[in-house]
Amino acid sequence: MLQWMIDKADATKEPASDDELAFVQLQLSMAAIHTTTMTATHILYDLVAHPDVVEDLRAEVRSVLRETGGVVTTHALFQMKLLDSVMRESQRMNPLSMARFTRYVEKPLTLHDGTKIPAGVVIESPHLAVTRDPELYPDPDTFDPYRFYRLRTGEVPDPLGYKSTEQYQFVTVTKENMGFGYGRHACPGRFFAANEIKMILAHMLLRFDMKLPASRAGKRYPNLVVAHSIVPDPKGEILLRRVQS
Repeated sequence: MLQWMIDKADATKEPASDDELAFVQLQLSMAAIHTTTMTATHILYDLVAHPDVVEDLRAEVRSVLRETGGVVTTHALFQMKLLDSVMRESQRMNPLSMARFTRYVEKPLTLHDGTKIPAGVVIESPHLAVTRDPELYPDPDTFDPYRFYRLRTGEVPDPLGYKSTEQYQFVTVTKENMGFGYGRHACPGRFFAANEIKMILAHMLLRFDMKLPASRAGKRYPNLVVAHSIVPDPKGEILLRRVQS
């Protein structure tokens, strides 16, 4: 990405200034960091609101790490399939935006079905409505940490009929889950982000007991909705107690 910025800056008639390049780098850093942070926060909020899955997650992480001698390899992270399921389910329930593919139409166009879109308008694709569609996800308003684990292991039939159950990985982009975009516009950093989040969660699970304050009575912190962005409440409190490893 940085090399692309350098090449593009050198190719223009008026090369970008140092200030302009620095500004773009800051934008890139923000885009990379804030999405990962919010996603990890959403997952932690879901975990403390559904503590029944925690011991299964710990058992999975410990089992995988025993096989690698405690070394966190790429393959080890891939084998954490229940953790992956929790991450994808949290992403489904708490997408970072209600819409995807927001685009400004520069010139009139006609779609294959005859729909005419005039120039000068903004179009976008619904996202939250799709992730809560009962035809795609049974009982869509319920957080089910095992939903995608059961699909990947073949414990339940695939309602969408995909040829490979690996379509239900956290990093996989499909028309039913565009958390990372879709097609050639899919986030190229999602594989790094997935590994990063898994390592954060694995560390938290093995090192700490986590719970909600008694005042929350097991209820997840509600999200904040800003325009069509869905943001975890930054004031949400999680109580931590270090456990013996």
